[in-house]
Amino acid sequence: MSVFSQLNFIKRQREFWLFMSLFAILLIASASGLYKQVNLIGLKWFSKLNTTQATQVVVIEAENLQQQHQQLAKILSDYQPKAVVFFANTELSPQQNDGPIYYPFNTQSVCLLETENWYGSAISLAPPANTCNILWDKIFPQHGEYLNKIIDYSLPYYSLPKFSAQRVLDGDLFTAQLSEKVILVAQHSKFSRLNSNAYFGAQELPPVYLQAFIANSFASDSFIQPLNKVTIAALMVLASIFFLVWYQRNATKTNVVIAVFTSILLIISGLAAHHWYSVLLPLGELLSLIWLTLLWVFISLKWSEEENLKSLIALIQQRMLGRYLPRHFLEQNEPWDAIIQLVNQQLNLKRSIFLTRLEGDHRVTEIRAIHCQLSDILEMRRDYERVPYSDAIKAFGAIKITRPFFQQLAEDEQQYIAPLMYAGDVRGFWALTVTPQNNFDEQAFIKNVNLFAHQIGELLFHYKVFSAEQKNLKSTLTRALTFSLKEPLSHKIKNAINEMDQKLTSLEHVFNQLHSASILYNLFGQIVQVNESLERFAREHKLSIFDMSALDLLCRCTEMDSEQAKGKLRYLTLKRGKIVLPVYLDNRTYLLSIRALLKQSTSLNASTPFETSGVLFEFIDLGEQLSQLNDKEAFLTHLSEQLAVNEQLLPEEWDDE
Repeated sequence: MSVFSQLNFIKRQREFWLFMSLFAILLIASASGLYKQVNLIGLKWFSKLNTTQATQVVVIEAENLQQQHQQLAKILSDYQPKAVVFFANTELSPQQNDGPIYYPFNTQSVCLLETENWYGSAISLAPPANTCNILWDKIFPQHGEYLNKIIDYSLPYYSLPKFSAQRVLDGDLFTAQLSEKVILVAQHSKFSRLNSNAYFGAQELPPVYLQAFIANSFASDSFIQPLNKVTIAALMVLASIFFLVWYQRNATKTNVVIAVFTSILLIISGLAAHHWYSVLLPLGELLSLIWLTLLWVFISLKWSEEENLKSLIALIQQRMLGRYLPRHFLEQNEPWDAIIQLVNQQLNLKRSIFLTRLEGDHRVTEIRAIHCQLSDILEMRRDYERVPYSDAIKAFGAIKITRPFFQQLAEDEQQYIAPLMYAGDVRGFWALTVTPQNNFDEQAFIKNVNLFAHQIGELLFHYKVFSAEQKNLKSTLTRALTFSLKEPLSHKIKNAINEMDQKLTSLEHVFNQLHSASILYNLFGQIVQVNESLERFAREHKLSIFDMSALDLLCRCTEMDSEQAKGKLRYLTLKRGKIVLPVYLDNRTYLLSIRALLKQSTSLNASTPFETSGVLFEFIDLGEQLSQLNDKEAFLTHLSEQLAVNEQLLPEEWDDE
């Protein structure tokens, strides 16, 4: 199939458009910045885990900066700092000296960079709105590229040197603490907050600390590099294809484990990339991709599986249409009709009445009658803890009743009662009468009644257990908690398969119980099925039946050569005929019946061009069959007369061409 043909086939599939929509959603979400919240959380934790203590930035806070800044500027210049930056919203008179002192809020000579906020947190740097000399370019002229990079917050707030202006004025600082440092001076105010009203970290800090972190990032050249959007898009497409293929090759539980371990590995990789390479991996995009792809594959597979199961159910129902299957005993609306039919066709009783136990009580009530009415019971007691019921329970079987139990008993009519119980659970009682004949054997009769009573008791016990389970399963609460308010497809599939299994098991059982040794070959000479009689036949005559084709078996059991046997098999295949041959093996005589089986219209082998689906071999042991007849001579005489009367059929010519 060419590439274009494959593409035309794929684009007609529902699953293709589902996965295309997944790619589109992931890319749109990534381009719109919806994943920044996850990336922000990852950046926060990575910064906490990759902390650093060294810095060239110092923060000084003054109680009254407007009055103190002149003195501070003079004193700080004596420490020979790298730069002194005053941050104040009020007017300050710039100090006229040649030292590196800057007033970004009070002069037009320098300006600060803008920050890009992620959900209220100042994260990356952006150029200022107006063209100007950027403060940090003057202080750090050797810095690298910083626009659109992420500020490094790995320096903890408590590790940033902070002094009060009063200590500077008092000379309470060492030269090493301020020499060659970037000193940021601001008005102290515990109510002062960032302009964005939020901050990257657990607490909000004055604006000077944001500039301190920016200055530290410039000083250590530790800006975090995010991946560009083209790289992220390519990475997401490749990862989507990879996980799309990988998830389809595994079970759902395995996929969940894969997703968990992949997510953990991705977080560890993100931490390593942040620590060693100062790169921020797109955790939000990739984590969302891993789990959304898993969800998408799960939904798509379930959707496709549901459609396939519906088609399978319809196919099975179509196949089973017209094939009668009696309902299982446990699936009957009530069990007594089947029990009545069983007893009525097996035992020759005059009258029978079945009594069932009332659940949760030790009383019984009449439920069914055979050859009489329920009102024919004369016994008024219905408590099975009293006689005659208790006597039958103690005897674990049928007992003869001496006192009248039935009304209008005949002179020779005898009464019996048997408990219907299993595993100590009394399910009811069976009261019956019988009129003894001349050859009546009471001991054998009671034995037979006990066998039936035990079987009926076991059936009723299993019916009770099954009914209780079904009642619990059909409870609205149970169905709601097990997501079974609507019958799931698995139940329909189970029922359909049970019906097919019941039919198949019945047919296999019938095939195995045939007295004729039978073996079925397909058109290619391969064994499809054998019965137990054929296995005994093969053992008796030492035939390696499973190593023999249809041609080998025909040549082995008859005196035909290979050419003749091929002609007969060809005739069976093309003419769909039947042949009968005598077989003499080890002083045993058989009739070998070989016939072709016609292919059904609903056969799964519909693609086979031949109208024959297989060839059936049947070895009929005439000696064994005749030995079971009481009057063999009469049978043989009638058979000879029938053969003499019937017209002899002309044999068909074999088409050996």
